Amino acid sequence: MRKASPHSHGLSAADACVVRAELLAWYDDNRRLLPWRGDGVEESGAKRRRVRTPVSPYGVLVSEVMLQQTRVETVVNYYSRWMQKWPNCAALAKASEEELNAAWAGLGYYRRARMLKAAAEQVHVQRQGHFPESAEELKQLPGVGDYTSAAVASIAFGQNVPVVDGNVLRVVSRMRAIVQRPREKALHNASREFMAVLVGEDGAESAESRVERPGDVNQAIMELGATVCVPSGQPKCDICPVAAHCHSRRIDAGLQELTFDDCGVCDIEALETLVAASDRQLCTQLPLKMKKTAPRLQVLAVLVLVCNEAFLMRRRPREGLLAGQWEFPHMVVAEEARKPAKTKTKGTPAGDASGASPAEDVLHDAETKTADAAASLLHGFVENAADLSYLGQKKHIFSHLRHEMFVFSVDVEKMAEALEFDGEYAWHTEEEMQEKGLTTGMRKVLQMYKKNGKAPSQAKRRSKGEDQGSSQELAEERHTELGNA
Repeated sequence: MRKASPHSHGLSAADACVVRAELLAWYDDNRRLLPWRGDGVEESGAKRRRVRTPVSPYGVLVSEVMLQQTRVETVVNYYSRWMQKWPNCAALAKASEEELNAAWAGLGYYRRARMLKAAAEQVHVQRQGHFPESAEELKQLPGVGDYTSAAVASIAFGQNVPVVDGNVLRVVSRMRAIVQRPREKALHNASREFMAVLVGEDGAESAESRVERPGDVNQAIMELGATVCVPSGQPKCDICPVAAHCHSRRIDAGLQELTFDDCGVCDIEALETLVAASDRQLCTQLPLKMKKTAPRLQVLAVLVLVCNEAFLMRRRPREGLLAGQWEFPHMVVAEEARKPAKTKTKGTPAGDASGASPAEDVLHDAETKTADAAASLLHGFVENAADLSYLGQKKHIFSHLRHEMFVFSVDVEKMAEALEFDGEYAWHTEEEMQEKGLTTGMRKVLQMYKKNGKAPSQAKRRSKGEDQGSSQELAEERHTELGNA
């Protein structure tokens, strides 16, 4: 068998010229039209043609920050609204925290919004409006790391610096047949070296050898990974513009031999296992799958407190998860241990011998406690017991947390004067809630209330002399509803 050299995963300068030309030609004709690329369509009689208008460095930064951990389809409308409200650093620097939270609500990872504002303040005040141009300078801005600085430097300023994100890792892993996991440093280093050659990082100092359009080269690879060389084992190799240069595809077609040499990049043991255990093509299995960690479970009792068509909301702390956002009062009833169980019964997931997972055990044990928790929440605002209605259960998943929300509602119109709460609480109408911005999880709760509860002005209340019912009765009522659902 022919032995591959330790550098067979690399990209030669000659090959880079061909790959770059093919990528850019494909990108010009096939990229998605997105506002942060300045893309549009111009009508001329019966003909339509693509046009591009310049995008400010600030606009590029906003898009790159929004696109972190968020789908392109979701970002489009958020980006357009943001740029309309705050078109430059000077405008964003003056934005209030409330305005930021409202504009970002639903995008998640709210710290990004605060970092964007801090970056805008630094550019506007400390740098007198001068936007940093190099990747190294850009990294001095709050919240800007290696990826974002390289992306802005190459896209906005034409700097010949390589960009490496998840899409790039996947494309390079397949193109160079690198058998490795996305989070391994070896794959990151190999991908950066590949991209450095592709965007001409080494030749950037010489006008004669300088690679043109480095920003588009970076975006073309990322676009290829997002639309053609897609994850989940379903790459569209038949329409890939650089399929002829793809090592894993050539191996699958029998045009290139698969070797097991220790190149210092690949996980050889994983490769041997992969080849022995599967008849699937190599291309569909790269990069190697990560071992996913299930998000940790938290069981919440959520209280929707209604008074005269307004809802009682609580502002979250200014640091941490969903920092500064408004939410319905709630209590953590139970949560899964931070460390997963280390023992497991043979043939079953970690948990008991029946196959129940730790999360399922926690959820089962906590269900009967949620009504008591909701009643306890209510007693924190008003002494007299009120009629709690169980609305149902909703799930909301973060990257690291899974919230199982048991939602209760109560109309306290007749007890409004007796309510007591501090400055972190406030009454908001639905319109005000939408203006301030609702997180996705709280939006689910509001929709559940509107669907399963009563409109605030029509909420049915028991008289003061009527039995309010015990927490146990509420729990039994909830189980009956769940059983009839």
